[in-house]
Amino acid sequence: MDHEDIVAITEYITKGVYPRGISKGEKRSLRKRCHSFSLKNGVLYHHGNKHKKQRLVVSDPQERVRILDTMHRDSDGRPTHNGIKFTHRKVTDWYWWRGITEDVKTFCKRCPECSQLAVANPNRHSEPEDSDSNRYSMPIQMMYYSDMRY
Repeated sequence: MDHEDIVAITEYITKGVYPRGISKGEKRSLRKRCHSFSLKNGVLYHHGNKHKKQRLVVSDPQERVRILDTMHRDSDGRPTHNGIKFTHRKVTDWYWWRGITEDVKTFCKRCPECSQLAVANPNRHSEPEDSDSNRYSMPIQMMYYSDMRY
């Protein structure tokens, strides 16, 4: 999802207007996509079909990498190397962007320590046995995003 998509969704949700020059089919598609999003204080959230919880929409690629790096660490800032599934769940508990699953997989596969652990123990569980989505707090402050306006 690029900046133009976010602007189109935000404009439709707030004002009920479509981008100029789009076809009837594109208008229908935009209306349908808007059902998965909400806007609070100028910040766009995704709630999708499977997730009732609203997750912050992140469009900036650099911010996505920062989020992946932060979520790949424990509360003390040390890398956890718990694997793709665990990292994916941590990230998707709070954030949303198109292609998030592939980004998490690529990030974890590029981590030298995670790669070594996967090679050394291919039967290793991707998630720690005591994992609990409420166990960790969100390391990136949501207040940072209150200034983001689309």
